[in-house]
Amino acid sequence: MIGIQNLRRCLTSRLTHRLHPRSRRNQLCPKESGLRMLPSIMPGKGLGGRASNDGYTLIETLVAVMLLAISLVTIMQLFSGGLRAIRLSNDFERAVFHAQERMEAIRLSPYLVENKLQGQLEDGYRWEAVIRDLDAAPTADPRKAGILTRFSVTVSVHWPSGEKDKTFSLDALRTVPLGTSIDE
Repeated sequence: MIGIQNLRRCLTSRLTHRLHPRSRRNQLCPKESGLRMLPSIMPGKGLGGRASNDGYTLIETLVAVMLLAISLVTIMQLFSGGLRAIRLSNDFERAVFHAQERMEAIRLSPYLVENKLQGQLEDGYRWEAVIRDLDAAPTADPRKAGILTRFSVTVSVHWPSGEKDKTFSLDALRTVPLGTSIDE
């Protein structure tokens, strides 16, 4: 068993041994004390007392290169996923713009009739508009016949994206006074 005074002397000698490696540490700190010397950090030596010019082993180099490759692949996948999301967002934004534009053109037309319209846009988008008369069924009771005719308008925009087409649709109801549609 080592006493408090011996322990203090032993620890002090360890510090001295770091500064002066040829000191009498082994005489002051017997092996049965359970204290081990920490790896030395001396100028010109790496951690653990290995000379700094020893270099890295082949295994250490291969592990470092493998970790670097895995991290670079992960970063590239995140980057490409971000670019894909931006492109999809831009395509969707253009489809919304085209659908709103077609819906406004139908809304501003003075006459409506049940019809199906379609067309191709310059940037590869296709559009389709379906106009349905919701009051087309004649009513037997003249009191239930209104002064307005209701139309359902659906505008769909389609664009190619990868293997299958994407679609965006807008639905609206429009009321037209009787006598302003082409049918009447």
